[in-house]
Amino acid sequence: MPSATLITQWQPWEAVCHAFLLIFLYSMLLALLMFVLNLNVHRFVGSACALEVHAFGFFMISEMMYFDIKYSLLANCILCNHEPAYDWTLGFTYSFYGVIILALMLLFGLLIRFTDFKASIGGRS
Repeated sequence: MPSATLITQWQPWEAVCHAFLLIFLYSMLLALLMFVLNLNVHRFVGSACALEVHAFGFFMISEMMYFDIKYSLLANCILCNHEPAYDWTLGFTYSFYGVIILALMLLFGLLIRFTDFKASIGGRS
């Protein structure tokens, strides 16, 4: 059950839009991470790293870890964490995701130049 502050802070359609956009940005970030790592390393490494980032988000949210969960990618995609009591803003979260996604896209632009696509279509080098 969401808190009263969360219910009164946004209209229902605003909350749905924010929740959808936060989850979309989180999944886009994980997909870009997998894509960049799959491009030049190996498919297993990209999938394993995306899984590690997601699992580390779960560990950061749990009480046994002593991290600032404000910088957890998973915690930022949960709309209930953006209450005024937690001192998080949606602007911080959107810019946090935007900077990381932009960095991954720039890295992709650099790595695409060194990718051998002959191996992906079954050709010999």
